[in-house]
Amino acid sequence: MPSLSNSKQEANLTSSRFWGGVLALVIGSVIAFAAYSVWQTMAPIKTMQDTNERLQQQGKIIKGQVIAIEQTDTVVNNKPVARISVRYQQSGEQREASFDQIMPLTALPRVQPGLPVPLRVDDTPAGAVMIDLVRLQHPEG
Repeated sequence: MPSLSNSKQEANLTSSRFWGGVLALVIGSVIAFAAYSVWQTMAPIKTMQDTNERLQQQGKIIKGQVIAIEQTDTVVNNKPVARISVRYQQSGEQREASFDQIMPLTALPRVQPGLPVPLRVDDTPAGAVMIDLVRLQHPEG
């Protein structure tokens, strides 16, 4: 017949295993939540960067005009992400587009409502648009 102290030791061991498992589950959940939150934050930025890179290489160069610029709460490598609205002509039609773009602080004075800006656009009517920062900072002739 098991002694009373032996039963108590087994109960304590079982209790310790239970709470250890609960603690591991809680810590694992917190880590998973943190990883998911970081992914949710970074995914739109990665998509924006991929789109800008593609447009810089393949987008059609046109002139546009800034309608509005707004601050967002996002900063990438100490550069603010701005929400920009522009108006431009493509295929004989006047169009407007709004998009988020990483904006160097040195470019902000040239991206103000009413000012002309060089754009890169997709050839499709609903295609992506971005300000061509290379041409904005180094205008041709």
